[in-house]
Amino acid sequence: MVPEPQNVRLHSIMFDSVLQWDPPNFHNKSLVYTVQHRKKFNNTFADMCRRIVFTECNMSSIPIYGHSIIRVRTESENKYSNWVTINFTPYTDTIIGPPAVQVEATKPGVLNVQLTDPFFTRSGVKYSFKNLYASVVYRIRIWKKYHSDKEVLDVNSTYTFQIIPDLDPMTTYCLKAQVFIEDLNKGGQWSEPICTNTTDKTDPGNI
Repeated sequence: MVPEPQNVRLHSIMFDSVLQWDPPNFHNKSLVYTVQHRKKFNNTFADMCRRIVFTECNMSSIPIYGHSIIRVRTESENKYSNWVTINFTPYTDTIIGPPAVQVEATKPGVLNVQLTDPFFTRSGVKYSFKNLYASVVYRIRIWKKYHSDKEVLDVNSTYTFQIIPDLDPMTTYCLKAQVFIEDLNKGGQWSEPICTNTTDKTDPGNI
């Protein structure tokens, strides 16, 4: 019996999906792998990667909606391992990326926050994630840079532009943002923190 692939997992961010696995514990150099896919209510499997020497296969072309069954096996000459099967539904299982964040200090103690939606690419065309998901909320978390243990403010909004008032002037604040899909109770990745000085002048000071 040819040994099965080990530690089979699927990594998916914004529908860019890659099936990965580790070689069998005992193997020789002649091993190759085949990956197949079928939708839940379809009886026919289709090859996604056939007899490859690499231990990953791009699955981004499978349908976004609906439940898919993915399987991989080891092959050596005319011998085969058992299939290792995983289930995957891109719509619910993919990780939503972070929004891009721009911050501007305007009036004293006020920050303007502009978010840009994460996007995904399909057939070479870029789409906002909101082409697929409804009930989207943007979460913004704000804290003083030198008092990170004391979170100052959490703001939830359905808009990509948000004015944050009532902050201390001439103070360094940091913030990060996340997309949250209420229908799925699913949060996306947080953006990297960005820090900005509030001001008591008309010109912002950025760090």
